[in-house]
Amino acid sequence: MRNILILITAAVLFAGCNGEKKKTTAEKKPETEVKDTKTDEPKKDNVSNMTISGDLGEIDQAMVQKKFDESKDEVQKCITDGIGSDTYVGGNMDFTFRINLDGTVKKLDFSSTVGHRGIEKCVYKFAHKLKFVKPKGGEGKVAYPFAFDPAREIKKTWTEGNLGKAWVKIRKAMMKCSDGTDDAPSTFSVVFYVLPDSEIGYSGVSSGKKLVSDKFYNCIKASLKKAKLPDPMGTVAKVSVSIQP
Repeated sequence: MRNILILITAAVLFAGCNGEKKKTTAEKKPETEVKDTKTDEPKKDNVSNMTISGDLGEIDQAMVQKKFDESKDEVQKCITDGIGSDTYVGGNMDFTFRINLDGTVKKLDFSSTVGHRGIEKCVYKFAHKLKFVKPKGGEGKVAYPFAFDPAREIKKTWTEGNLGKAWVKIRKAMMKCSDGTDDAPSTFSVVFYVLPDSEIGYSGVSSGKKLVSDKFYNCIKASLKKAKLPDPMGTVAKVSVSIQP
């Protein structure tokens, strides 16, 4: 039976109305052990009833945390369904929500080191549907980091320098990728896995903005498929690269 450690941390960060940033103390969530689809209930944190100032309004930190606690099963389902038997997948996902006056999500920016399009797309779609407590006095802004560790240890972590001559071709191909819209990023990060015998495993793309389109992602994926990559020799290598103009 596969064990996956899921570490949830939350920080509610806001910018003040006058442009000054107000610091808040991050709430650290407990570790939750997941066995297949059965999840142990985490212990409740002692969350204060403080209200946090947003760009234009205020929002209750405890109520924001409660929303994520109530939704954890959906996030974990995205992860367990996506991983399957490939237990080397893991990483961080960072979300920044812009919240409308009615509590719905107006805008969602996203970055990830997971390197799995299926998981990232599933979690992003779920997060965009969340409805928060209504901000008081204006729209709110919430930053929420989420992380889960792979059950199988990754012994090799590579960057551009480990890819040798293949990186030149990969970068050139990736820089040509576009989906024909203004949302296509020019600066972005790609995380992917190289399996034994240089086989390409899962991959993911994020820019710190909205989730990239399927068309853009498929172009990035095709760039990797055409490359002749080094062999991690019997193990899995996790590769993180950045593309800038």
